[in-house]
Amino acid sequence: MRWSGTGFLPALVALLVRSAALSDAMTSRPKGFTIQGRVIWPDDITSAAKVKLILSTDGMLEKYAWPQPDGKFAIHNVPAGSHILDIAAVGLTYPQLRLDVSAQGGGRVLATLADNDLQRLPDPLIIRPVAVAEYFERQVPFNLIGLLKTPYGLMIIFGLLAVFVLPQLKVDPEEYQEMMRQNAGTSAPAVTASPQRRR
Repeated sequence: MRWSGTGFLPALVALLVRSAALSDAMTSRPKGFTIQGRVIWPDDITSAAKVKLILSTDGMLEKYAWPQPDGKFAIHNVPAGSHILDIAAVGLTYPQLRLDVSAQGGGRVLATLADNDLQRLPDPLIIRPVAVAEYFERQVPFNLIGLLKTPYGLMIIFGLLAVFVLPQLKVDPEEYQEMMRQNAGTSAPAVTASPQRRR
């Protein structure tokens, strides 16, 4: 049996065209849902270039989005399930959100605060900052008591005690001699008055 190339080539071309059409249909079909919303920030603190949205899915997949200058954003191809949305912004602190995307409701999004399931957010999301970010610790004013409680402060205190108080506790040799004479004078009669034994 001899293989004929005329029937094989059109079948191969038809197979390639069909697989290309299927792959286009697979890629054009949406893989998930779209989450839309708006991030609000004061104009004097930050701008859209300094804001980044990070969506963490159950499968540890992270999707990133950047808002438009007016604060609107859209995260596409989000699978159904529970997700965590973090907003990283320079100068502002935003709450962490939990997003539950429902496959039955056509991608309906139920957004709550990650630490408070009772407080729901509207759909589309409107996210406001909770605080201005503090990146530096405020300088504590000088505190003398705090300084004295440090190891260096304790060494200074003990050094001053050794220089000024301990010499006052030291007995002068002349005063010591005088004190011994006074003690000897008062205790001598008691020694002489003791009865002696006769043999």
